[in-house]
Amino acid sequence: MEGIPIAFKRRGNLTKDYIYKPSAAKRLGLEVLEVHEDDFEFLKSFKELYPNAKTYLYLLFTATCWGINYQLLTTLIALLTTAIAREEKKLLKKLYTALAIYIASGSSYSQ
Repeated sequence: MEGIPIAFKRRGNLTKDYIYKPSAAKRLGLEVLEVHEDDFEFLKSFKELYPNAKTYLYLLFTATCWGINYQLLTTLIALLTTAIAREEKKLLKKLYTALAIYIASGSSYSQ
C-alpha cells in the first residue's frame, strides 16, 4: 500500500455521513474490505456500494450512550443476530423501529 487518501467534506456541506463517506470511497476507487461503525444506516449504505465488505455494528457503544441496560442489550443483540443470520428484513425493521420508539420515549428499562 502506497498511501491512504484522506477526504473531508467541504465547509458547509451538510450531506449525511452515511451518504457522503461511502460515495467518497467509491469516487476515490478504494477497495473497502470491512467497515466498523455504531450507525446502522452508515453500514447499510456502505454495504449497498460494497456488497462483499464485512460490516461490524458496535451496539454496545451505541446502547451505552442511549442508556440501555445490559439485560435489554443482550436480548436485543440475540434477536438482531438471529434476524441478520436468517436475512429476515421485516424482523430487522421491526426491531430497529421498536428500539427507536424506546429511545424516543425516554423510557428506562428495568426489571
